[in-house]
Amino acid sequence: MFSFFQLVRLRTLLPLSLAAVSLAANAEPLPTQPPGESGVVVAADGAELYYRAAGPRDAALALLFVPGWGMDADIWEAQLARFGARYRVVAIDPRSQGRSSKTTQGNTPDGKAADLREVIQALRLQRVVVVAWSLAVQDVAAYVERYGSADLAGIVLVDAPIAPGPRGVREQPALVEQLLERLHVYATHPEPYLRGMMRAIFARPLPPDRIERLVRVAMATPVPTGVATLALGFYGKDRRAAFATVTVPVLVVASPTAGHLDAQRELAGQLRHGRFVAIEGAGHGVFVDQPAKFDAALAEFLETCCDAAAAPPARAAGGAP
Repeated sequence: MFSFFQLVRLRTLLPLSLAAVSLAANAEPLPTQPPGESGVVVAADGAELYYRAAGPRDAALALLFVPGWGMDADIWEAQLARFGARYRVVAIDPRSQGRSSKTTQGNTPDGKAADLREVIQALRLQRVVVVAWSLAVQDVAAYVERYGSADLAGIVLVDAPIAPGPRGVREQPALVEQLLERLHVYATHPEPYLRGMMRAIFARPLPPDRIERLVRVAMATPVPTGVATLALGFYGKDRRAAFATVTVPVLVVASPTAGHLDAQRELAGQLRHGRFVAIEGAGHGVFVDQPAKFDAALAEFLETCCDAAAAPPARAAGGAP
C-alpha cells in the first residue's frame, strides 16, 4: 500500500477517477503467461502462488522480489531483466493478488510469511535476498519473527517501516483515522479508488494503458480481502522488536518525500548491519520512478554486503594456486 501521507493527492485524484470509472471496462484481460520463465508453487493449503523467474539456477545468490498490496510480479519487470543477468531472480504474485489463488485464509503477514518460506523451499533458492515493497515489508517482518534470518543472505525494505501494530492506534492516531477513511472509499468505490491510488504512488506519471493494467491487477483481489489485508498488515501486530534481531545485512530504500522517512532512517540505524538510502526523484514506487538509481543502490548492496560472503577468499599475490 502507498504511504499514508499520499492521501491528500488521492483525494484530489479520486473525483477524476470516478468520472472515468468506465474506461477500464473494455480493456484487454491480464496476460496469464507473460514471456519468460514462470510457474506456480502450491502452498500447504493448496493455494497456487504464481511466480516469474530469470537468471542461472546455480547462481551464488538468489533475489526474491515481493510486490506491495494489490500488485503482481510484473511490477518488477525491469529488475528481473537487470539482475537476471547475474543472479537467480524470482518475483511472486502474493496470495490473493494477481494470478495467484484468491483465498479467504492466509492473507495476514504470518500467512504470507509462510508462503515466502514455501516459495524459497519449493524453488530451492539458496542464499536468498528478499526485496519487499510497501505492505510486503510487514510480511518480511513476520518471516523474521517466525523463522529468523539465518537462512537469508540479506533483506531489502522498500519505502515502508515496520508497522507499529495495535500500538499505532495510540502512537499514530491521525494515520489510523486516514487509513479508515481510505478503507471506506476503497470498499465502496474500489475501481476509482485504485485508479486514484495508481496515479498517486508514482512521481513520474505512467502511461494510461499501464495505469489501467495496474488497476485491473488490483481489482483481481476481492475487496473484503483487500480491506482485511491492509488492516491486519498495519495494525495486526507490532513486530519491531522481532525485526531488531535480524543478523543479516538490511538495506532500507526510501522515497525522500515519504511521510515515514524518519522512521525508515531510524530503522536502518537501529540494525547491526543496516543501510539507508533515499532515492531522489522517486515517489512511493521507487523502483518504477527511478529504476536506474534503485538498481544501482541494490547492486551496490548485493556486491558489498551479500556477494562478498559467497565469494571465495582472495589469494595473496604470488601465493600457491
